[in-house]
Amino acid sequence: MSVARSFNEGKARETAEDNRESMKLLSANIALGLIFIVSCSSQRQKVTSEINLAVKDQDLNQVSEIALQRVYSGCEGCPDHRLTLSREKADEFSDAKVTYTELHTSKRREGKLSPYYYNTLLKVLELQKYFEMNSEYAMGWEDALQTRLSVKIGDKGKTIETRNEGEAPIELRTIYMAIDGAALHVVWADGKSSNVTGLAGY
Repeated sequence: MSVARSFNEGKARETAEDNRESMKLLSANIALGLIFIVSCSSQRQKVTSEINLAVKDQDLNQVSEIALQRVYSGCEGCPDHRLTLSREKADEFSDAKVTYTELHTSKRREGKLSPYYYNTLLKVLELQKYFEMNSEYAMGWEDALQTRLSVKIGDKGKTIETRNEGEAPIELRTIYMAIDGAALHVVWADGKSSNVTGLAGY
């Protein structure tokens, strides 16, 4: 009986050892599997982020144009004008051509804007979701600052009109202000200042 018991105890110990080894092997395989999954997930996230960034930056590398026209309705002699900024090369490092046109006289000024400021404008348009906005705002007004903004980026194009700039959504006014801010950095061919409104103090 003692021999049989010893034999059984030995087999039990061997079985326990085998089970422990199997558990260790299983744990190792699970750990390796988890590492692989996490690694693949991180890689996918990295690739996805890079793709999203590339898609967002496509606007910077397309032919584009931003034209902002302002008419001071009901104001005689006010400087109605159109400011046009355009990138004629599909290159984010190229300057933008700038043209200021007086609407009453058709007199024009030519200049250029550095890529930094123009690219920032394109980013502002993206962040404010310009292409998702309505085509008209505050149209029931008279004798107010009437604004017409047209944007073309590659195959996309949209024009938004308002009869009272001050009543436009804040997202749209943010774009107006960004364009005004960028215009301060235009280098004009005539060497004069960058006051595009023609109004004293603006």
